[in-house]
Amino acid sequence: MAFHPQTNGQSERTIQVLEDMLRACVMDFGASLDRHLPLAEFAYNNSYHSSIQIAPFEVLYGRRCRSPIVGEVAYKLALPPSLSAVHPVFHVSMLQKYISDESHVLSLDYVELGPDLTFEEKPIALLDRQVQKLTTTEIASVKVQWKHRSMGEAT
Repeated sequence: MAFHPQTNGQSERTIQVLEDMLRACVMDFGASLDRHLPLAEFAYNNSYHSSIQIAPFEVLYGRRCRSPIVGEVAYKLALPPSLSAVHPVFHVSMLQKYISDESHVLSLDYVELGPDLTFEEKPIALLDRQVQKLTTTEIASVKVQWKHRSMGEAT
């Protein structure tokens, strides 16, 4: 402290808190401490700090820290890049056994994108046409089959 007055005791206080947490973990978990260190890290990163008015993880990443526990009651799933916004760890109560079904298979069709990464959906067939008669007007509605959509997605 005498040689580094700019720290203002923050580093020392952080080290003291971490030492206290690790000491408590050693007393509680003993030999299995290495299995519980991620929990201690999670607890520290997610705890509110009055000096910064927020949790340390939120300061660094702008969001709350999620549980790292994976084991007997949780599974970490390998999700595709399209689901990168979904946290990959799920509690067993949220999961169900998957039963294979051919209707779940998605076919990937080539879609021609424009220079601005948009595409135009083109109609390929008129499936149905109805006219609703009101007292003074008639309203026509048409059911359209689109080029890159299945029959169930006709509008």
